[in-house]
Amino acid sequence: MTTTTLYFVRHGQTEWNLDERMKGHLNSDLTAHGIQQTLNLAKGLPNMGLTHCYTSDSPRTQQTTALLTSELNLPVKTEAGLREISMGLWEGENKTTIQSRYPESWTHFWHQPHLYQPNGNGETFVELQTRSVQALNEIIHQHPGATILIVSHRITIKVMLAYLLNQPLAELWKTGDIAPTSLNCVEITADQAILVSAGKV
Repeated sequence: MTTTTLYFVRHGQTEWNLDERMKGHLNSDLTAHGIQQTLNLAKGLPNMGLTHCYTSDSPRTQQTTALLTSELNLPVKTEAGLREISMGLWEGENKTTIQSRYPESWTHFWHQPHLYQPNGNGETFVELQTRSVQALNEIIHQHPGATILIVSHRITIKVMLAYLLNQPLAELWKTGDIAPTSLNCVEITADQAILVSAGKV
């Protein structure tokens, strides 16, 4: 029976992570620490039997992916569906400012994501999950039995994992966070997904 293995990795620490500013579809470059995080993770990748790599089209994930795969003979493809959630008016703003201006939606975002509605032209968690899962399912369909590295973003990885593990969006944040360059492994056999490891750094 064929098993497809997915390794989900969030990009390294960015400048806006330090400033507690929300990025969404905007970009912030990796910090020196973020680059070092990525290089540390890269040391273990040659032993994982990776066959393919897919990355979000955001510059921070592109930078992370380039560092992760520089020593690997691995086909890398960019997939816009793996981009972070669009945050509308929040993008580029500090979390303290957002909490002050949009207290209800901020609370929903972090505690009741199934109820969250964006301020401005952003995405709901349902819309993000629909978009990212479509891309994910295409990747899985194209590479049965492969071992695939997927470089994406904090919330996008959370909703894809929730889909694979049949976790409702209402409980999204009850299973921990996705730290920069953390490694989360899922194995899929006969449409049954198992979380092998979570949050390894």
